[in-house]
Amino acid sequence: MRLNSNCYKAFIFILFSWLLFSCHYERRFTRKKYFSLNYTPPGTIKIGNNLYFDETESSNTNYREYLYWTCIVFGDTSREYKSALPDTLVWMKTYPCLYSFVNYYLRHPAYQNYPVVGISQKQARDYSKWRSDRVMEYILVQLKKFDWDAKPDRNTCFTIERYFSGHYHNLKPDTAIKYYPKYDLPTSDEFLTAVHFSDSVDRHEKYIFIQEDIVPCSGDTLKYFPTAPVFSGYSKAIYNLRGNVREWLADDSTVFGGGWNEHIIPLYLFSPDTLSTQDAYTGFRNVCRWVKFKREY
Repeated sequence: MRLNSNCYKAFIFILFSWLLFSCHYERRFTRKKYFSLNYTPPGTIKIGNNLYFDETESSNTNYREYLYWTCIVFGDTSREYKSALPDTLVWMKTYPCLYSFVNYYLRHPAYQNYPVVGISQKQARDYSKWRSDRVMEYILVQLKKFDWDAKPDRNTCFTIERYFSGHYHNLKPDTAIKYYPKYDLPTSDEFLTAVHFSDSVDRHEKYIFIQEDIVPCSGDTLKYFPTAPVFSGYSKAIYNLRGNVREWLADDSTVFGGGWNEHIIPLYLFSPDTLSTQDAYTGFRNVCRWVKFKREY
């Protein structure tokens, strides 16, 4: 596949991101940590036995990396790329003064650390699968099982299934490699576990929270920014479970937490809400587990 100029620029970006990712995590990753399953998957914090939870909501930058990779591998006119695109028109459906967010919120550098919105539950699940593949690919490169493929396409890109079934570049999988990090959307129980985790910044919130002003507009003028940046402090902790954006759960059409548009944010012990479509106040984050691959291929 010949890359167009947009995909080529995306390729350079993703290559640079990959190098940053590798340099950052290479200090932490070791063979001993992998084989003892004592390696914390990137972006997460351990909150239970083989249970890891993202510190923050997935950001626009996180999701753009997924879009760039999909553009490179499948092309910007492909069904895969188009189906991964968020619905940026959700901003127009919310408040008129947010019209500029349609074009800028997802891609402008000023909003790169803000939570991605306009994502369906299926898109969040697809991203989770992609993230599992990319992290496992990184692990195997670090274990020197193969070199990183700088020119993947739809037939040659790394997936966990292709590696373990021997279909990734016809490489014979190492039988000593049995586990992979599986990122997914959290269940309601896992979400509550994260809320009550000792290092969750929301653990002391036991009451209904009332937001004084939830309308970001004064006519066509923006009074305040609706979402806040995702935040990860100097010490590992879990942030923004109680507000900023609601978050997709693993259960069909369910979300938990409170969004920036809600006057009253309920206790987490309340039942999850249901959602049938994308909106401007729902995002997601991942939970991760080490899973043994079942050789069924």
